[in-house]
Amino acid sequence: MKRKSIVTTLAFLPFAAVFSEAATITATYDGVLYNNTVTRTILDGPTYGLPGGPANLTVSLFHFNTSDGGFYAYCIEPQQGVGNGTFTLDPTFSLVPGNIHPSTTLTPAKIASLKLLFGQVVNPFSPTLDQYVQAALQVGIWEIVRETASSYQVASGNVSFSAASNASILTIAQGFLNNVNNNVGTPNDGIMGLYNSTVQDVVTNTPEPETWLLLGMGLIAVGLWGRKAE
Repeated sequence: MKRKSIVTTLAFLPFAAVFSEAATITATYDGVLYNNTVTRTILDGPTYGLPGGPANLTVSLFHFNTSDGGFYAYCIEPQQGVGNGTFTLDPTFSLVPGNIHPSTTLTPAKIASLKLLFGQVVNPFSPTLDQYVQAALQVGIWEIVRETASSYQVASGNVSFSAASNASILTIAQGFLNNVNNNVGTPNDGIMGLYNSTVQDVVTNTPEPETWLLLGMGLIAVGLWGRKAE
């Protein structure tokens, strides 16, 4: 009986370790889902030796491959390229995206804004999500992360966006940000950062509660099977 308990515990550890606060995951960038673009300008970029723009950037959900399959994510930093690497899972956003710019350290208020932004979309990391909503979420993330003003406005401020490949992208993004500005909606607490010191930090979703429930049911089944096998 003791031996079966050890086996059951070990079966749980790989899954739990992947999503623990100190865990790392190696991922390979697999490209964007759509090629929508916006022009981004950042006023204080050159002050810190960074490209301020204007720059034409792709705005879309994108995919990483991992040994366990892969995941979808959005960029956090508007001034660093996406790449392959080993990422530290950062559920509290204490690491991302501080390696790029002093003002991009995510304060509690900015983290709350990001959660409120993602809370406005059902399944924001689904590859079937409307392409312009994906693009608008990406614009919203960058606006929240790099804006120094007290209000998030896509067309003005320290970071601004223009010349979208589809005009609806900026309209949708501003609608999301208006709700964030007015604290309207329900936060999505199921998001987390993935940190890498040399390539783009990203934001993705944590496992749904149902995933943990199914895992637990599977472990119970394993335990019952072990008892029957005695």
